[in-house]
Amino acid sequence: MAGLTISIWYFKDEMCELEPIGPLERLEPGAAFSFVEEWSLQRWRYPAPGEDVDLSALTARVGQ
Repeated sequence: MAGLTISIWYFKDEMCELEPIGPLERLEPGAAFSFVEEWSLQRWRYPAPGEDVDLSALTARVGQ
């Protein structure tokens, strides 16, 4: 069980992988569950080692 909604994996300074984790649900035998993801790509400079991301700027960019 995970207490979070996403796992983030970084590979060197080349990329990061986002693995969404759906909501916790109890399913009876034979039942099914799914959840919808909506993704978009945005140009964004990869932060330098130790550099913080400007979350206000990122939030504004994603909201466009």
